[in-house]
Amino acid sequence: MNPLLIILICLSSMYILTELLRRTGIPRVVSQILAGMIFSLPFIREQLFTQQSLWLISIFAEIGVVLLLFFVGLQIDFKQFGKNLPTSLWISVLNTLLPLTLGFLASHYLFGLPKYGSLIVGICMSVSASALSLDLLAEFNKLRTKLAALIVSAGTFDDIVEMFLLAGVFTVLESAVKHITIVELTINVFLFAALVFTFRYWLIPKIIKQIEHQPEHAQLFTGAIIITLLMAVLADHLGISAMIGALFSGVIIRQIMKEPGHKPWERQEITHSIHTIAFGLFVPFFFFAIGIQTDLLSIWNNLLFSTVITILAIIGTVFGSSIGYYITNRNWKEGSIVGWAMNAKGDTELIVAQLALSVGAITHDVFSSLIFMAVISTLISPFVLKHYLKLL
Repeated sequence: MNPLLIILICLSSMYILTELLRRTGIPRVVSQILAGMIFSLPFIREQLFTQQSLWLISIFAEIGVVLLLFFVGLQIDFKQFGKNLPTSLWISVLNTLLPLTLGFLASHYLFGLPKYGSLIVGICMSVSASALSLDLLAEFNKLRTKLAALIVSAGTFDDIVEMFLLAGVFTVLESAVKHITIVELTINVFLFAALVFTFRYWLIPKIIKQIEHQPEHAQLFTGAIIITLLMAVLADHLGISAMIGALFSGVIIRQIMKEPGHKPWERQEITHSIHTIAFGLFVPFFFFAIGIQTDLLSIWNNLLFSTVITILAIIGTVFGSSIGYYITNRNWKEGSIVGWAMNAKGDTELIVAQLALSVGAITHDVFSSLIFMAVISTLISPFVLKHYLKLL
């Protein structure tokens, strides 16, 4: 089938489904995964997709995940640490450790998964996406409240924790698939640290300074893409994972663009351009690819496991966040709002699940169950959060 027709069919299906489900409050990410799930049905997949077209989707998905992590890096603001630090710390620690522990124990001791696979399940259960709740806070005019500021601060802290968690997981998974020894991995980590330092304090400032003298603003976007791809390729070559290279490139560029001498609009333009091209074209294909790899029959056959990890993920995240908030604020109602705001799943755990599947750390059955967990958690959260916000 014509590659352009495949792109048209995939994008159109995701766009139409997103618009149809938007009115019910279902996030775009879920709609894109559901579109992929529809095309994963055997009688549809066999008619529409060949190996060549699936390869094309995987290429778009790979570019999408690199741009997605670069964009995530651009959003990480270390200065947010100073705001509501004690509460953010408690929320982040508890809403990470509690679901991670519950997921590992249930997967390993109740369902007999290997320890490494159980750890992957726990990590995927512990990741949250608080940004999805900000739309609801805006709808109820709560975006400028102290509670909203705390959710943003806790979400930022979560992003930092997840960044280092991802770095560790991706590095171990990549080293496993490439058969890198512990000594080689240690050397490569130090080399990557040196690479990050060199990029941060020498190469990227030089490139950006050179680009800033260009009259064409598009060069700034092109330069950011080149830096991202370069760091991703070098990180992948060192066995650290291209995704970590992309993530750190976003963090570094944000820090550099906020230094004196740089115009505020430049950082905003990079962020806006990346957001438009990434979320408008490439990132949807990552979520579509997640959906098309999901085996609906497998979810049905493993419904008990899927249901258990979903319930434990929700309990762990909501209670962990609520307890973290209560420790410093002594308010269960507000703690529950924070808990449900932190409960939605986003893209990070799907990236971990995808990479774990690609290197054989988890099976297709476990992968499908993790997608089920992410979709159900994300579907439930907005409705419960809306109920609590009405009570304020």
